[in-house]
Amino acid sequence: MRFTDILRYSFGQMKRKKIRATLTILGVLIGVAAIVSINSLGTGFQTSMTAELEKSMGVNTLRITTSGFGGPGESSEDFNTKLYYNDTFEIKKINGVSYTTATISKFLKLSTKDNYTTTTNVIGTDIDIYAKIYDGSFLLENGTFSTLSNDSIVLGYLVRHPYGNDTVIADVGDKINVTFSLREGQILKEINYTFTVVATLKQVGGFSEQDRSVYIPISTMMDILNTTEVDNIVVKVNGTDKIDEVKEDILSYYGGEVNVVSSEAMMETFNSMFSMIVLFLSAIGFISLVVAGVGIMNIMTVSVTERTREIGILKSLGAKDRTILAIFLSDAFVVGIVGGIFGVILGYIGAMMLGTRLLSMIFSTAPWSSGSEAFNITIQPVLDPTLILISMGLAIGLSLLFAYYPARTASKKNPV
Repeated sequence: MRFTDILRYSFGQMKRKKIRATLTILGVLIGVAAIVSINSLGTGFQTSMTAELEKSMGVNTLRITTSGFGGPGESSEDFNTKLYYNDTFEIKKINGVSYTTATISKFLKLSTKDNYTTTTNVIGTDIDIYAKIYDGSFLLENGTFSTLSNDSIVLGYLVRHPYGNDTVIADVGDKINVTFSLREGQILKEINYTFTVVATLKQVGGFSEQDRSVYIPISTMMDILNTTEVDNIVVKVNGTDKIDEVKEDILSYYGGEVNVVSSEAMMETFNSMFSMIVLFLSAIGFISLVVAGVGIMNIMTVSVTERTREIGILKSLGAKDRTILAIFLSDAFVVGIVGGIFGVILGYIGAMMLGTRLLSMIFSTAPWSSGSEAFNITIQPVLDPTLILISMGLAIGLSLLFAYYPARTASKKNPV
């Protein structure tokens, strides 16, 4: 028999056993759909998150800290070294460094003239330099950085829009009180300092601390806290090819007693961790395909028993063993290809629904998202042609593999 005749014969058998064929195909379909949805959604999510991390962390940036990070090639050790504001002037002299600034972060109470009160992250830094380092995210909504003074304050988007709508707590030119807890001997006193809003920032979303922070000049922060010690030093490198060189020079300056964390290392760590998660979930999808294959073997074993008379008639009419083998394998081939095609389609549809609804709901209700407007990541599933070929190959290959034994048993039956 010709291959086309064998396929036609197989489709005829499926029409006669519609419910059985549908259930067998459904097992393959579910396995393929799981693999496709997990991988396409995972790839799309990874792409979106990488873009968000790149936007929030900046490109070609290094962060000097004394706490461990533990990323690839990074130290996870905590150091007793102290970072000082004047260190930025020495780091700026390193070849390949474009900009550098220090930061001091404190969670403090803010209050406005309308008696609105909140606690948020107050970051002391050289605001104009900080804007140049994070030029892809530190963008003005209103105001300007050209009128900065000691009492200037810049508001992040979610600080200014705490209710997630058009209501704002302050505009450019308004006064905001920041309450510092300062120790005088054994007494802890709360002292209010008044700042003038000179600028507000556009929303970044994602993992960025910017939306939930306010910024004041680091000189003011150091004067209030009576210190020149800083929490971190941020460095903008002039080109990706100089990151490693600048990093080594910084480590040499501090005698190796600091951690220098690159934005690339952070993103590499995220991608590595997420790839492992996607691989693990894909393995679950593969297991469901194997279970579907066992179902195919079971169904075809029963089918061989039911079609004993048919096999005998075909052999008496001159059908060879390889023809009978081909007939039963073609049944499995049809199951694999139909289940694979519909599995890819439904898997991608499922990924689209999951990406636009479930994940958005999860992120919008997360405690650190600050509402639905905070984590505005668009997740577009990516259906790679390689993924389609692999999924189809697994569906067809496993179907044929598990169908081989029943098919061979059928081909070896005695015509009598």
